[in-house]
Formats: sequence, C-alpha cells, structure tokens
Amino acid sequence: MVSIGTFLTWQLGFDPRGGITTIDWLVTPQQSLLSVTAGAVYHDGLGWRVLVARLARDVMRPCLLLERRYAPYPKWLGAAFGRLEAARTVGPLLAAALAAPDWPAAQQPLVAASQQAAIRHNRLGLTMALDPSPRPFHDRARLPARHLPPDRPHLRRCQPRHPSRRASLDKHTQP
Repeated sequence: MVSIGTFLTWQLGFDPRGGITTIDWLVTPQQSLLSVTAGAVYHDGLGWRVLVARLARDVMRPCLLLERRYAPYPKWLGAAFGRLEAARTVGPLLAAALAAPDWPAAQQPLVAASQQAAIRHNRLGLTMALDPSPRPFHDRARLPARHLPPDRPHLRRCQPRHPSRRASLDKHTQP
C-alpha cells in the first residue's frame, strides 16, 4: 500500500495536489491522465491495430523519401509505397505486422521492417549511419532538458519535476 502522493508521482511523474505547472500538463501523456482518472488502460483489439498501422506508415514514409518520392495523400500511400524498391523487402514485413492476430505477433515484423528501412538509409550515405539494431522502446537516449539548443532559450527554464517527463519535453523541443 502506498500513499496517494506516491501513487500520483508514480503514475504522472508529479503530485498534482501541490499544483500543476504548464510543463507538467504539456509533457504528461494522456494515457497517464486516463489511467489515474479512469483506472487501468489496456490494449484493445482496435487500439493495437491502429498503433500497428501508424507505425507501418511511419516506416513507409521515409522509404518514399529514400527513393526520392514524395508521400501522397494518405489514401494512396500504400499504392505509392508498392512501387518502391523497398516494397520488396519492407512491404511483406509490414503486411505481416498488419495481419498479425495480436500485438506481440505484430512486433517482430515491425522491428524487422524498421531495420530494413534503416539499412536502406545507411546505404545511401546521406547522413551519419543509423544503428538498425532493435532496442527497448523506453530505453532510448535522451537529451536532458538543461541541454536544450540555444535557439530555444525560453524552454531552458522549463524543467519537469520528474525525470521520466523530461524525455517527453525533449521530444517536443528538438530543433
């Protein structure tokens, strides 16, 4: 058993009984607020499929750019992607993820599709090479808020009270 303050800090990254700053409000994921106000949030049959579709789109769009094609209106994204060289290797993996019976079964082909896209990026040599190896989603490198770029000085004073929320702020303040 824990106190309400400990519970709220664990769920939200701060105790709102002491006041909610603008930064706390902006960097707190909606799912965290929902879990505190409505109870546990679970993946439902439709929700995980929406997530897989979004992640598939997030792999397809860079593939278009890597082959010097602009992304079309979303309705035509699949057709445009299907005409790419990447569609031969990445396409079947995305199709497998989209056809998966559940979230765990969708993860492996999504990871493999992302790896293939990163490998294709690296072959072009346009930027520093990406590390295509899979890694845990919540264990990615983060830029601490105190090291924000100098062109955003108004954000330097925005310090979320909980370290896990700083990553969310960092994501939205990168140039």
